[in-house]
Amino acid sequence: MEELYMANNYMSWPASRLRQDENNRLVTDVQIAKWDNVEIPEAIKNPNALSIQLNGGTAKTYDGSAVLNINITPTSIGAAASDHTHIIANITGLQDALNSKAASDHNHDTVYSKLGHTHTVANITDFPTSLPASDVKDWAKADTKPVYTFAEITEKPETYAPSAHKHKDEDIESISASKITGTISIENLPKAALERCVPVKNDTARFALTTDTVQLGDTVKVEDTGLMYLVVDESKLNSEDGYQPYTAAAAASVPWTGVTGKPDKFTPDTHTHAIADVTGLQDALDGKATKDHVHDSEKVVNWNNAITSGAYYAAADATNNPSADAAYSGNVVKGATIVTQTVVKETVSGDFYEYIRRGQLNEDRTAVTTWGEWQEIQYVVAE
Repeated sequence: MEELYMANNYMSWPASRLRQDENNRLVTDVQIAKWDNVEIPEAIKNPNALSIQLNGGTAKTYDGSAVLNINITPTSIGAAASDHTHIIANITGLQDALNSKAASDHNHDTVYSKLGHTHTVANITDFPTSLPASDVKDWAKADTKPVYTFAEITEKPETYAPSAHKHKDEDIESISASKITGTISIENLPKAALERCVPVKNDTARFALTTDTVQLGDTVKVEDTGLMYLVVDESKLNSEDGYQPYTAAAAASVPWTGVTGKPDKFTPDTHTHAIADVTGLQDALDGKATKDHVHDSEKVVNWNNAITSGAYYAAADATNNPSADAAYSGNVVKGATIVTQTVVKETVSGDFYEYIRRGQLNEDRTAVTTWGEWQEIQYVVAE
């Protein structure tokens, strides 16, 4: 229902709805009922001008004759803005609550223990070495310790093994080999545990081997050849099919740039050396005779020992002279298999006699095995 007290509002009503009040105003029953039920505060009924001041704002005067607009802001009424913020200290208990929380980037290591866990004495760093008497139970300090009957013992098993009993193999989960004593029969040992190297003199002895002396996986070393063989077939020990020779693996090739520690310079393929560059060569040469050397009588006392090529001189009493009546000078030529000695005798009368003989060298040409007889060389002058 529209209010009739508003200025310039014209409304029409049926005659049955209108009546005149004591002030000669036209009102309706509805308006009368509405106004009869309104409680008007005394402050509004006051005809004097009103002074209005909001919390923290400026005082405003309102006399009821016109509309008074008051701009209400959070600041004007002493309130905080809707988008205001607070620091942690302005919120009671917030800092303590944050202190009890973990950082967002925290992590856990593996040293956390479960509730109800226990420690051994060794885990306690400051464990006392002795306890005060007050911490020791009376029964522990008593001269006679408490005794319990078998029935008073809880959690005991229902059955027991007899004091003298044995265990089967399947009852033992594991055992250290150091605990085993005595001798284990060969059939109870794995073949790999018995692999060994068996030396033999030659291949004939190798092919004579049996399973009593070698087995699959054994190594056989042949002494006269230095070769080694792996036993690969116990049923063919008497032939090459029962063995596999060891061979050296081929070395992988390495590029020249991959060789380390190589010298900066190398001797060319064709080169020479001075005697001083060969260790021991000068000493070896000093111990040799010159090519045209001559042996004196002290060195040539036995013509059987004169087998090196060269010129010789021997006294009349030298062993194996053609004759012992004069001194001899001679020449020795050593061939591949034969040594030839040619000597000349000069008598006191000035006569000369020439003799020759040959000797058979041994295989290494270090001695003569057989000497022939001395033969006199005679020269015939043709007429």
